[in-house]
Amino acid sequence: MAEPPSPDGGTVRRSSHFVPGANERMLEKSIATDADSLVLDLEDAVTPDNKDSARATVFVDFRDDEGLAAECATSAATGFTGKITIHPAQIDIVNAAFTPSTAEVADARELLEAFAEAEAAGLMAFAHKGQMVDMPHLTRARKIVATAEAIAARP
Repeated sequence: MAEPPSPDGGTVRRSSHFVPGANERMLEKSIATDADSLVLDLEDAVTPDNKDSARATVFVDFRDDEGLAAECATSAATGFTGKITIHPAQIDIVNAAFTPSTAEVADARELLEAFAEAEAAGLMAFAHKGQMVDMPHLTRARKIVATAEAIAARP
């Protein structure tokens, strides 16, 4: 699976989908999904008494779309950029949660333009839409735009 560049020069990974490594049919089906990356699940490599802790980072109730969306929203709001999935039905929900909205991208582009104007005036901290902004805001705006562009460039 070819992946577009990410803001940090790597790849965009909103969703990483777990696929049973020993199930050839599911592995073949997973290649056709919209997951940004695939992870071969080698669950049999984990001792039975450690299986629960090995699954702790995923949302295991794959039928609870609302719960998954809420967990993704919280994760995105706290700075995470993606989530692991264990069922194909989770991929679109995860991708949507970690894809910048049209409004976020427009705001980021506007902020980038404001930074260019401020920099030309010798400023790297200034008021924008009633808030003080500086380098961390510039970095975030650049990442939002780069992520949106990388997602848009996907085949």
